[in-house]
Amino acid sequence: MQELFTNMLNQSRGFSLNSDSVVFIMGQQITMYMVARVLLKKGDAVVMGSPGNALAQHIFESCYAEVLPCATDEEGLDTEQLETICKGRKIKAVYLSPQGEYPTTATLSASRSAHLLKLANQHNFAVIESDYDHEYWYGEQPFIPLAANDTDGRVIYISAVSKMLPPFFLMGVVAGPPDFIRSLRILQGMIGQQGDIVLETAVEELIHEGTIPRYARKSINLYREKRDNAGSVLDNYLHRYATFTKPQSGLAYWIKFKEDTDIQKLLMQLQQKGIFIPNPNTLIYSDTTLPAIRIGFGSIDLRELEQGTKAIAEILKAQ
Repeated sequence: MQELFTNMLNQSRGFSLNSDSVVFIMGQQITMYMVARVLLKKGDAVVMGSPGNALAQHIFESCYAEVLPCATDEEGLDTEQLETICKGRKIKAVYLSPQGEYPTTATLSASRSAHLLKLANQHNFAVIESDYDHEYWYGEQPFIPLAANDTDGRVIYISAVSKMLPPFFLMGVVAGPPDFIRSLRILQGMIGQQGDIVLETAVEELIHEGTIPRYARKSINLYREKRDNAGSVLDNYLHRYATFTKPQSGLAYWIKFKEDTDIQKLLMQLQQKGIFIPNPNTLIYSDTTLPAIRIGFGSIDLRELEQGTKAIAEILKAQ
């Protein structure tokens, strides 16, 4: 089973992994936690984009690491600012999602990708690459993960085996330097993780029969259409009040309102209308107050999206 999954990753992500450099872990969130436990010790500094993933922040801080913010923009993590941070402080790792940052959906540019790997080698830090939305990519050319271009053993790659597999089969994968993977396997054994043989056999058959690849191709076309339709709705109702960019990957839009927009008041007024949008303060790591929200389009009905965005426009117009 591990050989099958490894081959699937090599083919879909441009890797050349072998059994010494990859480990599979049941549960995607615990995968991230286990990586942090093996990599970090008390007092280590981890740089991550701001705004960023609050769950990752909490995991790093639970391992007694210090999280340092680094700016992001439409090209992803600002590696020039990262270089400045490295000159003033010893850091252990940089965490990012280069294909589509959370929450902004920005894709790391090719020049910044090369700069990041160069800095990792110069300043001796690890790069934790989170790539859970790899299959939800809408660009004409395939996205190549940082790990595929890592020649110095700096990148620790974290992903799901496949988001197209059944939702009850949440297997995470970690690829990285063999010494790190061996330590991760030791922790995995201490936790006592065991797979489900029946479930794994069923998934193996789906892969061998070609069901998963066919489903993936059909799904990406469906989600691309949903992304485009959602963008049209957002533009129709919110073009006067907010800006957003059509994401190249993932299942959500990042919507930035004018600086004086009171997001908390907006969310409260929407809730009074029976429309719930998660509070960004609870999901997003940021060193500043964000006049922005993240709206998913993957599972929401287009009519519901239109109802919600229309309500947002009406509230902002009244203000």
